[in-house]
Amino acid sequence: MARNVKISVVEDDPIFSRILKVRLTGLGYEVVSQYSSGEEALERLHESWPHLMIMDILLEGALDGVETSREIMDRYRIPTVFVSGATDERTIARVNTVPGAEFVSKPFSDEDLRIAIQLALAKYRFIHQIQAREARFREVLAQFPGGIIATDAQGIITFANAAACALLGCDGPDGASVHLREVLRLTDATGAQALEDPFEAVMRTGRTWRFPPNTVLVAGDHEKRPVAGYAGPLRDGDGHPAGIILTLIFLAPEQRTLRFRPGVTF
Repeated sequence: MARNVKISVVEDDPIFSRILKVRLTGLGYEVVSQYSSGEEALERLHESWPHLMIMDILLEGALDGVETSREIMDRYRIPTVFVSGATDERTIARVNTVPGAEFVSKPFSDEDLRIAIQLALAKYRFIHQIQAREARFREVLAQFPGGIIATDAQGIITFANAAACALLGCDGPDGASVHLREVLRLTDATGAQALEDPFEAVMRTGRTWRFPPNTVLVAGDHEKRPVAGYAGPLRDGDGHPAGIILTLIFLAPEQRTLRFRPGVTF
């Protein structure tokens, strides 16, 4: 596997840069380019397109290694292994802001370097898979004919698909930045009695809240539309409440309710 991995080195010490190339080659990696500054790496990286960067943190020039690595990730989506003698908390904290980056403190063994490279590549593959799945998921949500809205734990809308935005008057799928209650107004069929706030109901109970029969949505244009749907909890990785996700199914005027079959969600 190492023979198929192409690596670029960014190191302003020419002697250490040559030593790194020898050590990496000895481990079976191909060093395809070497740069002495972050600016040079950013300007010329497209010439070699490596799979991974070996990056010193303290570089001469306007950009240090962490800043350069962030820019490389944004432009080229290439992960980084940092090599540095600086191991203070501030440096490590900055390294941790770079997605998927690994850190090796000087001096280090060839085995330390090999493990860091493998970890950085594995983390990058994992991050890439998650991002690809998220992109596909967002595309499905965007094309769903009903309205789908997600909020954070404060009720601020963090996602609304096109159908929801068209009817609720949201600014856009990823930038609504308004509280759900500001755009979602639900009443009974007469329009005289407001229904319970779905966000408050879900956050209070931690359970799914289904729209009562004959629910009416008062849309942004003040038109009343019969709707069905439900709101459910969103949780973070530790299981704590992180917001809600709400689905709206817009009914034909002659429909009064939408039946939910057991085991089927909309």
